[in-house]
Amino acid sequence: MPSRQRTLIRLAAIAALAVAGGAYAQKPDGQGAAAAAINEAVQEGTTPYRPDPAATPGSLQSAECRELAAQIATAPKREYRTSGQGIETAQGRTVPELERERPRKTLQQAYQEKCL
Repeated sequence: MPSRQRTLIRLAAIAALAVAGGAYAQKPDGQGAAAAAINEAVQEGTTPYRPDPAATPGSLQSAECRELAAQIATAPKREYRTSGQGIETAQGRTVPELERERPRKTLQQAYQEKCL
């Protein structure tokens, strides 16, 4: 009986190795559409990532864009404020409920919409 178990374990190990080895045996041609697009762009020397055509050098240097950039640099990543309600803990204490705001993220979104 023990030799039969060893044989089954060996067969299972061989099958597992065959399945795992099959994952590495794929051709480089089947990399997918994204890899093919990147490969083509590299060979042609072009990039598919282009800035917004509506953004002009003048709009990038506008006073509004510079002001937004300065606000982004000084804005905290996140802020917390308390709401009017409290949360009761298991010990019976009431602690204030906090709400998170993301001022930097909203400024970055505004900058991207107006300046990029």
